[in-house]
Amino acid sequence: MKSCSNLPEDWVSLNTDGFVKFEDNSTTVGGVVRNRNGKWIISYNRFLGSCSVFEAKLWGILDGINLLIDCGLDNVMTHYNSIEVTSHWNIYYIPREENQEADNLARMAHSGRQGLRIFEKPPCGEADLYGIEAQVKKLVEDLKCTSVDTQREATAQLRLLAKHNMDNRIIIANYGAIVLLVDLLHSPDTKAQENAVTTLLNLSINDNNKTAITDADAIEPLIHVPETGSPEAKENSVATLFSLSVIEDNKVNIGRSGAIKPLVDLLGNGTPRGKKDAATALFNLSIFHENKARIVQAGAVKHLVDLMDPVARMVHKP
Repeated sequence: MKSCSNLPEDWVSLNTDGFVKFEDNSTTVGGVVRNRNGKWIISYNRFLGSCSVFEAKLWGILDGINLLIDCGLDNVMTHYNSIEVTSHWNIYYIPREENQEADNLARMAHSGRQGLRIFEKPPCGEADLYGIEAQVKKLVEDLKCTSVDTQREATAQLRLLAKHNMDNRIIIANYGAIVLLVDLLHSPDTKAQENAVTTLLNLSINDNNKTAITDADAIEPLIHVPETGSPEAKENSVATLFSLSVIEDNKVNIGRSGAIKPLVDLLGNGTPRGKKDAATALFNLSIFHENKARIVQAGAVKHLVDLMDPVARMVHKP
């Protein structure tokens, strides 16, 4: 993060920005406060729902000012993506690329869809948001490369970034990785395929990403993975289908796409973890009446009865 050395000694810089998700026209805002040396002080974001861009700008500035008052900070220079406003309301042009951190914070608010969230530590831990964003941007470009080795390495790094960090999952999705990862489910390289499906599984933990993965026509490629992939890829593709099946519309789409047969196959032949994921996914799908017959016709009943045997150790005693 570059310094704000143009600020007087006792001033701080407030950067705010808004973000509109065009799929549902929902709006969020975010902001970050730093001192004149660029050191992070505090940040925040807010999910607003449906409102105008002008209202979002006002909310972003208002939340920032209230937070600064609570922190006892009086001398502030506020930056938005196209204007700079001082306490005397002098207006200057600010390049959009200098406001990416506030933009990321605004985008992250779509995850929890909560009111005001205040971060007393940087939301990405010790890693700077700029660093994560730059890393993800480079990795997404590498996914487009025709080199299998490059794709394998990029998917491995994205898999790791998406494993435990919700903010990273949002950034990865925002940079357009989902469509490219779905394409790699058909990769002839089993490791790139495994990394891609596992990254999608990790990304699907975020509810907005569930919708984005479905919109990227991922269901058919996810069904393809159990036919060609490594044992881990097969299990993670089923786990991803299970994750996507939480969405009501997906219960219909997954059932009609032919996914039930590979789920039932894994129910009979998978590892204990694979069997559990397959059973849970089939349970979710069975809520849609049309899928009940498909599940029975695919031979699930025999496998479910076998899993009830104490020897299988799949049933937890109360």
